[in-house]
Amino acid sequence: MQDAEIKKSKTYDLFIPINNITINFLQELLDTDSSRAIWLLFLDTNTSLEQFFTDINIPFDCQFLVAQPQTDHVVVLTEVYRVSPTLPLQTYRFGNWTAGGGLTWPSQGLYRRRNNFQGRIIRVAHVNIRTAGEIKN
Repeated sequence: MQDAEIKKSKTYDLFIPINNITINFLQELLDTDSSRAIWLLFLDTNTSLEQFFTDINIPFDCQFLVAQPQTDHVVVLTEVYRVSPTLPLQTYRFGNWTAGGGLTWPSQGLYRRRNNFQGRIIRVAHVNIRTAGEIKN
């Protein structure tokens, strides 16, 4: 694979973009089974997330982090996703990494952080099953 370098493990996919061809490749990867992995994309400081992900859909249930170095030797981790392919990119400051302090990240879980559905209606049902009998050993 000449356009991108991908290192796979059981839980993480590391994606290092090299050129615009890799953006198409990234979308193809995300279209397969993106929710089973945690994605980490390294971008330079000057890259706009909204511009980079203009034509890329990051599904709501996909854990996708973007690492961008800052001038003060901090790497900022930003979580990105879309509620729907037609809605704007959502960003969340996930945490920071420094050589001296290591990684800091939020204490909230994935769905606590993603609590704004941007007006989308989600229909759900809850079924409570009661048993009338008694189980004896």
